[in-house]
Amino acid sequence: MSDALAVVELASIARAFPVSDAMVKRAHCELWRVGPVSPGKFLIVIRGSVAAVDESYRAGLVVAADQLVDSVFLPQVDAQVPAIIQAPPVGVPVDALGIVETTTCAAAIRSADAAVKGADVLLVHMHLGRGIGGKAVFAFVGALHDVQAGLGVATAAVGEGCLVTSEEVAAPHGAMTLKMLGMLSQA
Repeated sequence: MSDALAVVELASIARAFPVSDAMVKRAHCELWRVGPVSPGKFLIVIRGSVAAVDESYRAGLVVAADQLVDSVFLPQVDAQVPAIIQAPPVGVPVDALGIVETTTCAAAIRSADAAVKGADVLLVHMHLGRGIGGKAVFAFVGALHDVQAGLGVATAAVGEGCLVTSEEVAAPHGAMTLKMLGMLSQA
């Protein structure tokens, strides 16, 4: 299992090539997720040991230079974060739902990691950039007081100017939750 995760979000698709090349050449890490996100940005996500990811992340930042939109290095990333990026859990009971929307993908990942480390919540959805104007949104569930605590921690961790909004839904209707999160997954 990987100990660390890093994200480099770029304003240039072309710059993503030398950035990702520098990152994987610097230290042994997995180029875990790469691809364009709306509107014309590019997302690079790497995983591996803390030392390797830290070194690769720093190399990527140097090459990114003026094309860097946002970034995050998460040593000891909570296991829920990479898992939710890959696939949402199914059949999770929902007492309360917390939703956080950010202007960048890196801010959402940073904020989601803080939420699950700072409150007893379960990530149930994360959508990064595509089809939503380059923004990102994630959702988590738990007891109402835990969701409220998670929203507090998440919004504090987002970063300056990166929070669009956060919302809390107490006792959400099951059909609404499935439809809304499903709709975002198709965007």
